[in-house]
Amino acid sequence: MQGLGSYRGISDIIAIKNGGVLFIEVKAPGGSLSHHQRRFAKNIKASGGHYILAFSYEDIEDYLKTREGTDG
Repeated sequence: MQGLGSYRGISDIIAIKNGGVLFIEVKAPGGSLSHHQRRFAKNIKASGGHYILAFSYEDIEDYLKTREGTDG
């Protein structure tokens, strides 16, 4: 997405449901965040947003299970 002029470090997936937004960065096992991705994650979390780093579908599923019954 950077080639399209988006924010540097923006997550791979942006999920929206019932007004809630979740930013998901997807990495292969052993992968790591770039400087810009770390900064993006920090900014999202500092503003009260929801962000996860996922190495598998199970990471996303586990996150969603912990959020059941909450606002996000």
